[in-house]
Amino acid sequence: MHGQLAREFAETAARLQDRAEPAKILDAIVDLAVPAVGCGHVGLLVCGRGRTLRRCRSTDAEAAEADQVQVAVRQGPCWSCLARPDGPPELLVDDTADELRWPAWNRPVTELGVRSVLTTRLATVDRTVGFLTWYADTPHGFAPEAIRTAHVLALHAAAPLAHALEHTAR
Repeated sequence: MHGQLAREFAETAARLQDRAEPAKILDAIVDLAVPAVGCGHVGLLVCGRGRTLRRCRSTDAEAAEADQVQVAVRQGPCWSCLARPDGPPELLVDDTADELRWPAWNRPVTELGVRSVLTTRLATVDRTVGFLTWYADTPHGFAPEAIRTAHVLALHAAAPLAHALEHTAR
């Protein structure tokens, strides 16, 4: 990760915490995710009560539909991460057409035109608050540097997301 990008993430996280409107925080997290990783389709799922996920924000219809598939079938990278709180901070699917872990998820997502997926856990010290997911139109769409960048972004976005969700619930 380049020092300049890390600095930008830290500054953005600080600005996000200062925003009065939770909706703007949620929008800003998704808006920052696009250029950070270099993938135009990004979705934000948040954790609800009873180990549930719900769609929160997305960059476009493709990301919204792909997120909705995960929510509807209760399978996919976010669900696997949610099931393992001590698991890895991100999960990569190199090619959805070849994915075998989630049969109810991979076919509909592949039919949407999504070919690779990168999901990052958004976690505070005590809980997972959500997931940022990037959807690429090509297999193997995420280079190692993009995965590292997504991880750092997730670290910086988790606290502002938790703050926004806390204020939205009131």
